Amino acid sequence: TLRQSGAVCECAVEITGGELTLEGCDISGKGDAGVLVRGAGTRPTILRNLIRDGAGVGVLVSHWAAPVLDDNDISGHQLDGVVITEGGNPSVRRNRIHSCKTAGVVVKGGGEGLLEDNDIYANAIAGVVVHGRGAPTLRGNTIRDGAGKGVDVFDGGLGRLENN
Repeated sequence: TLRQSGAVCECAVEITGGELTLEGCDISGKGDAGVLVRGAGTRPTILRNLIRDGAGVGVLVSHWAAPVLDDNDISGHQLDGVVITEGGNPSVRRNRIHSCKTAGVVVKGGGEGLLEDNDIYANAIAGVVVHGRGAPTLRGNTIRDGAGKGVDVFDGGLGRLENN
């Protein structure tokens, strides 16, 4: 169990280099992100975790990091479940991303990534938001039961949607 309880740190887990495996943890925090992954060459595997009930976003991927997020439950965040920005390029597969107060996934600021076979549901504003040169590939996802749009692409958003 990893709990970030102070407001000084920006995240519960910060990964800025290497190829760490983060597996089977229960993660939450009061900072900007439950898990922050950033930096060129940063390629962790984030596998079978419960990333929940954070004050910010669940997972933030930025600055050319390329993690694998596989089979996680990402839920209940005050902001978005997953944010991909500033050249982040993750593989996001077989996750459950739900019950967040804004969007399930946001791709912006030149973020990319492959989102494949995820169940994205019950998010307050949208399942997936793409804007500001965000360019993900969404393939085989189930996007359902949100209060707003399933997929919202605007303001220079790009990408590819296949069989969702």
